[in-house]
Amino acid sequence: MSRHCIAWHASEFSGPVVSAAIPYNRPALFLMSLILEVLRLAYFRDPASVGNFYVKDMKSSLPDKPFEMEIPRPMLLMAIAAVHAVMNWWTTGRPIPVPFHVNTGVANYLAAELFLDDVLQRAGPLRGHRLLVTILNLVRSASPADAGDAGEDAGVVDYANMPE
Repeated sequence: MSRHCIAWHASEFSGPVVSAAIPYNRPALFLMSLILEVLRLAYFRDPASVGNFYVKDMKSSLPDKPFEMEIPRPMLLMAIAAVHAVMNWWTTGRPIPVPFHVNTGVANYLAAELFLDDVLQRAGPLRGHRLLVTILNLVRSASPADAGDAGEDAGVVDYANMPE
């Protein structure tokens, strides 16, 4: 994955905690397109999806901004845990399937929860609120990927001349 023209490898991502040496804005990790896409596909895929069905139950953490809905923390944490589980496959640089079971999922979820709590605490209530509102707005406004376009794009790839 890359961010701001700086590539990083899955082995540099040790749990949801990122090394201080990596020059990232910590809240920006939650705005990465991979996490947003997981959220969209899991909770906001179509009008009958659980996120869209229960959108009226989403609340704001700030009493003076009651109409700015935030992404629910459990939804965000589940997406982060899922992305982290997949990234565990790539810690060596090659995909090696890691068994995913309840203990792994709980550990990923709890680590993500600690990280999110730390980010929101450092950000403060206003910036934390803005982060969660922005995530929800980005996820709900994103259009689904078009499989037809992806198939057409794959058709123009020159596989014969692709390096191995």
